[in-house]
Amino acid sequence: SDFLNGILPGSDYNFVPWINLGPSEILVQGGADGIGQIHRLVFDPQFDNNNNKVMYAATFYGGLWKSENRGLAWHPLNTDLQLPMSSVSDIAVDYSNSQNIFICTGLGDGGVEFISNPNWGIINPISTFGVFRSINGGDTWQPINTGFINWFQSTGVSRRMIINPQNSDQLLIATSAGIFRTNNALAAEPIWSRTVNGLDTTDTEYRGLEYMPGNPNVIYTSGKDIY
Repeated sequence: SDFLNGILPGSDYNFVPWINLGPSEILVQGGADGIGQIHRLVFDPQFDNNNNKVMYAATFYGGLWKSENRGLAWHPLNTDLQLPMSSVSDIAVDYSNSQNIFICTGLGDGGVEFISNPNWGIINPISTFGVFRSINGGDTWQPINTGFINWFQSTGVSRRMIINPQNSDQLLIATSAGIFRTNNALAAEPIWSRTVNGLDTTDTEYRGLEYMPGNPNVIYTSGKDIY
């Protein structure tokens, strides 16, 4: 009873209560109950819980969603209408201009099955269709894939995308084909290069990617190890 009341046995602190923000509807399709997968939440860089309460949610089957009141209400951000697929694996928002939004596509964690499961087709993996950019807050989207999408002709996923907090033109993505970077993300046609092609022969499935706070010259990534 103490555990259910939020009291951890043997400790002098309580659990922090959580509030369900929804959605509360249960969808039934093909014998499965649920509301779909939500795999990434991103705050607007200028979020202050006062004048700016903007959040974004990346879903693997329902596109990109936006909330302007810290998650109490949501609306789709045109990715279901303008993108060739509705699977969004991550979001990066320009620190200096929130109108510039970047998303990468695909089922970001399906890649592990490509290696471990000989019947990988049964999990319905979603390969990436590349990176898309909006410069008007999500009203319209355009692909920015020169030097990127050619590495994913048949299979491959993108997982984590980050933007340099001190340089809006630098964007990095951790993928199943290595780590990619562009240094002109806001140009008419950004160019991508693969900066890491597996730090060793067995570690190409990169997932985590972060700039060091206060020093964007230092970047951390994770695969089977942390680099």
